[in-house]
Amino acid sequence: MAKLPHCRVGILLHRDVSLSLALLMRDILLRTNQLLGRDCFEVRLVARPGLKTVTIGPVSILLSHPAGPIDYLIVPPLAPAKDPFAGHPGESRLIRTLHGKRTKIYSACFGSLLVAQSGLLAGRDATTHWNWISRAAQRFPDVKWDASRMICDGGDIVTAGGCLAAIDLTLALVERTCTRAASHEVGRLILADSVRQRQSVYATSLVFQRIEDPRMQRLEKWLQGRLSAAVTVSDMAEVCNLSFRSFHREFVRVYGVTPKKFVQLKRIEKVRHLLRDPKVGVEEAIASVGVTDVPSFRKVFRRELGLSPAEYRRRLRA
Repeated sequence: MAKLPHCRVGILLHRDVSLSLALLMRDILLRTNQLLGRDCFEVRLVARPGLKTVTIGPVSILLSHPAGPIDYLIVPPLAPAKDPFAGHPGESRLIRTLHGKRTKIYSACFGSLLVAQSGLLAGRDATTHWNWISRAAQRFPDVKWDASRMICDGGDIVTAGGCLAAIDLTLALVERTCTRAASHEVGRLILADSVRQRQSVYATSLVFQRIEDPRMQRLEKWLQGRLSAAVTVSDMAEVCNLSFRSFHREFVRVYGVTPKKFVQLKRIEKVRHLLRDPKVGVEEAIASVGVTDVPSFRKVFRRELGLSPAEYRRRLRA
């Protein structure tokens, strides 16, 4: 049997944390120990200096400041109804300090915003809950936010999507430190899927404005009724009263994708919406957006959502 690691893991608690998800993440790691028959994970609940307890409802938990080395720091999601953009300077400083000591940072949902506040995500690919990606991009414009991926793995910093992506994140940690087989087996024991690749299948929108621009908002309204037509980039530039070159530059700055990719994503959004209607067939939904190369469209649909149109329809029915 291959030698398994002994990893010191800290789970960061604070007054706004989702305690239930934090404890669930701890439980997954401890179940891994039990499954493998050895202590691969030494798990501690940690906090910033000065914070000794966290009280949530009737529950109070004693915390410790990380005194020794930590291999991984997990930043759990925030509790429901908490402001995801509220400042947590003490936690952000601790995240930055531990990362400087070679601690790998794993965060889920709004926990990623604490990592962004630390400055460590600047210039990196990252994700958080798809419904807040647009605001996150406006608040932290130097981060390459990706609403489609369930997990963005930067090696030393890993971010995950919504609340239940905390499970995906923890299983990803098990896979990285132990084996893929161990991660799969733990997932099976807790009745969780293996790590899901994309949260775009849940997202309302596949593309968003990183910077508010009234010209682009006008363009989106214009485009909505023309997805079945052959729309050119020149047409789009004319709607915005911009030259071709200026339009392309401004468009990428606002959306982070090219105009061609934007139209592609908007067509996928419309097909996905139509597939929710059981009376609309898959071929009919695809034809409604003017697609002529159906095989290519199916490939793009799968690339963006992780499912083919037919699989997406079956998932809705299930």
